[in-house]
Amino acid sequence: PPLSFPPRPPPRLPLDLWFHLSGLASSLLDRWCQLMFLDLILLDRIRAALEDEVEREAIAAYREQMRARCDMLTGRERQVMDLVVQGKLNKQIASVLDLSHKTVEVHRSHVMEKMGAASLAALVRIAVLLEKSDARVPTAFEDAVARDAMATRRKLSLIHI
Repeated sequence: PPLSFPPRPPPRLPLDLWFHLSGLASSLLDRWCQLMFLDLILLDRIRAALEDEVEREAIAAYREQMRARCDMLTGRERQVMDLVVQGKLNKQIASVLDLSHKTVEVHRSHVMEKMGAASLAALVRIAVLLEKSDARVPTAFEDAVARDAMATRRKLSLIHI
């Protein structure tokens, strides 16, 4: 029969060295997982950035279309639109602009027609969109970079053993 030796006992390491080595192994495992999934994470971020950019371009095109429609409004129609968006009633608008109630109704209907708004809520959404158009909109790349650390941590936290 072959000779068998008793198993060798594990070496006794000081506790602080054991914790150091286990932490090193854990960080190496984390780094290995990052490298293994880096391509997938990168492709996912590129896809998300492209989708965001397409959405931003569509919003910008819609905003320009609404701005062109707003430029077609007369000065009085623009005043009526601003007051309607603020929530004023036709009677209040007539009082503020020193017009008759019927004239305000006519201007309001012209505003709704020219802006292509089917309801007051739609007109308010258009006005908010036009009002916010002056704000700087970050590019999809900047958004992806800003979300980068958070997304990486979230994905890697699912991999921890």
